[in-house]
Amino acid sequence: MQKNHPLRRSWASDAEEAIAAKIPETSVGQAAPHPAENPRDTLDTLFGGQLRLYQSSKGYRVSLDAVLLAHFVSLTGTQNIADLGTGNAVIPLILACLHSSISITGVELQESMRYRAHRNIRLNGFAERVNIARGDVRSIEQVGPQGSFDAVTCN
Repeated sequence: MQKNHPLRRSWASDAEEAIAAKIPETSVGQAAPHPAENPRDTLDTLFGGQLRLYQSSKGYRVSLDAVLLAHFVSLTGTQNIADLGTGNAVIPLILACLHSSISITGVELQESMRYRAHRNIRLNGFAERVNIARGDVRSIEQVGPQGSFDAVTCN
């Protein structure tokens, strides 16, 4: 990964570089939808462009805490993961890049964030392994019965 890549965010760290080293080059999905779909969204990248995501130019934006959280999740084998309050799905996307055998359900209440999450999942080619459920973190049992998930993340 190039340290001076033109799309690289200034807050990138050694942890991001360590994660990027584990992501196969083939993980980048299909061509991006036209950015005019929502003029308030920006198209940003992580890991030297290997992961792309749309996010609102205002409000919550991806930061180092999401990158670190995804990096510190310890997973083995085929597992079902839930990400509560998934937002634009950055944690499920990073986990999908790092662990090819897992499936992830992002849980999000806000419609605009769910829309961005779906858009980002398609953009990066993970629609087979990452899905987004409408739900409230206070009522996780509506997303799946107890024992449905092997691990849960929440940022």
